[in-house]
Amino acid sequence: MGWAPPLANRSSGGGSVKRHEWRLLIDAEAASWAALSYPAEPKALQACFTLLGQVLDAYRRSLTEREPLDPAPEVALIRSARIFAEIGAGSMPEPVAHSIAPGRARPGALELQDIHWAVAYRMACEPSGFTWRGVTLRIHDPHPVKTLQAWFGVGASTVAGWRRKHQRPQLPSGPLIRDCADEDEPIGVRDFDPDAFLERRTRMAGARYRLAGRSVDALVARDALGRSES
Repeated sequence: MGWAPPLANRSSGGGSVKRHEWRLLIDAEAASWAALSYPAEPKALQACFTLLGQVLDAYRRSLTEREPLDPAPEVALIRSARIFAEIGAGSMPEPVAHSIAPGRARPGALELQDIHWAVAYRMACEPSGFTWRGVTLRIHDPHPVKTLQAWFGVGASTVAGWRRKHQRPQLPSGPLIRDCADEDEPIGVRDFDPDAFLERRTRMAGARYRLAGRSVDALVARDALGRSES
């Protein structure tokens, strides 16, 4: 394939897609599927799914910010609906099955975003703190590694590895959103406690990771599911 996924740095949740980039992104997503040759290589399919995820996440962000991107990603939504409908019917879609390569998979975009919240929390507990959107966040937690172990369901070595590998965690840069489901108006830094906000969002990331990431709980649950289906 003679193209490279654009805006790849946005897959970790680092920012909103600009309107002039939107058409490029949805065109690249459509082109990635059209350029596949069969049987498709896992890396080529992974690139397709990466772009599909970027399109859906960018559109979700625009809806959250109440500035919907135009045009709506109709083809990407239809593609996703068909894939999930097939999974819901108990079948593994061929593109999904063929995209899985042997060996340990790299973290996906959403998993990586949860990891970045953990690293940001870890950095905020250090003397220098963590600077985000011009504000230096500091959290008083004498045992941040143990805290993250409990929230994310991972070992101390995993937390240490995240800290070494992700020196500059990328957190969402769109408007800050109230945590209450019925209060989703964008708010500014002065309207809330940024340290408490980071702690809440990291707890939420840990809860997601325990269910869908590579935590001990998630791995045990998958293993149990696999044994029950065999």
